[in-house]
Amino acid sequence: MYMAPGGGFRLTGADLEDLGDTARAFFTDTVTRDGWTHLRGYRYYAADAQMHLPRRVPPAAVRWQVVQDGWPRFAEHAAKLAEETAVVPISWGRWLAWLAFLEAMVNDLCAAAWTARHLRAGAAAELVDSALRNVSQVLAESAWHLWNEPYRARPDTWAERVHAVAADPGLHAVLRDLGAEVARLQPPAWAVRAIREGDCLWQVVAAYEQRWPAVRAAHPGLPVLLLSEAFGAMSAGPLWTALMPEADRARVESAVCRLSVHEEEMGRVSAAGWRTEGIEAEGRVLVHIDDSVFTGRTHAALRDVLVGAPAAVYLAPLTFDVGTPFNHPEEITALGRTVEEHLWLMEDLVRAPGGRMPAAASLWARRKRRSAHDGSDEGEFSRVLGGSDRLHALLWELYGAEVRHG
Repeated sequence: MYMAPGGGFRLTGADLEDLGDTARAFFTDTVTRDGWTHLRGYRYYAADAQMHLPRRVPPAAVRWQVVQDGWPRFAEHAAKLAEETAVVPISWGRWLAWLAFLEAMVNDLCAAAWTARHLRAGAAAELVDSALRNVSQVLAESAWHLWNEPYRARPDTWAERVHAVAADPGLHAVLRDLGAEVARLQPPAWAVRAIREGDCLWQVVAAYEQRWPAVRAAHPGLPVLLLSEAFGAMSAGPLWTALMPEADRARVESAVCRLSVHEEEMGRVSAAGWRTEGIEAEGRVLVHIDDSVFTGRTHAALRDVLVGAPAAVYLAPLTFDVGTPFNHPEEITALGRTVEEHLWLMEDLVRAPGGRMPAAASLWARRKRRSAHDGSDEGEFSRVLGGSDRLHALLWELYGAEVRHG
């Protein structure tokens, strides 16, 4: 299967041989497991504190340099890689490598957007958001329109458009300025992040196919606000918008929100971190996109900060949490619900609009096992690999050598 568990793409040996010189030059830290080479190397996630052993987590300023120092590589390779990909017919391996390249740009832009918002750097966040929208447009054309609506793909423009984002001097300046502020303020570890639970392209597109046609049909002509939850689904709204027909885009606005409560309970982000307040909702259809739904409290928090009467409010999770009710039922009953009541409530919530369940199960709480550990580095490694956060475990298992010795 070419779609790697947890997100990203992986190739066979034959696919690797078919890659062009530019792709080979860019993907230098691939990881091979069980005959598959994963195009997301350790660097893809290395800016995140969760990708380091607890006693070895570099300061936020050091991890930020992974993003800042790595960004020029996109400008170096973007145009040539796009030209290699735009050759018709496009080979399978080169196409997936191009998607992986665009995903890497999106991931670093999401890291920058998160840090900018933590620093309350509004102008920087706006510029990064604009870059994210532009790259998402090319990603939508490359991954979706190329095969479904070829007239919208415009592969002959990819090189110029992606290079323009990667080489933008204003964006380079923003990355430098954010780095300087992080170094000056020495913020907490979570001020720099690179792991998003919703960083899985097929799940974002599947959710769009399931939800957007139903929203459009139920509310013709009404303004729509897509709100992408920052912790796990920051890139979803821009990609949904890029997938839409032009007529739909004219009435859609995409924004980032942060209302999640679970990462605070996990100790990954402080309650003192930036949060969304006062969302203007009067007369609008709001679609809240999140990587998963756990207890529904994040969505309830969004409803609590709405200003005005919305035309409708929907939750559109990319995945459904099937593990917690069975492996950790105490987290459900603590809310005053039985497990059965909770499942019915969550199912009703996520089936609207469209009447369908999410296309994938969450990686959260698929395992009940709680591994004992002695506090050593190896003990911590064993705890994560045996823990309930299966995405965390997948990443540590895949990049074990880097986590242990990085």
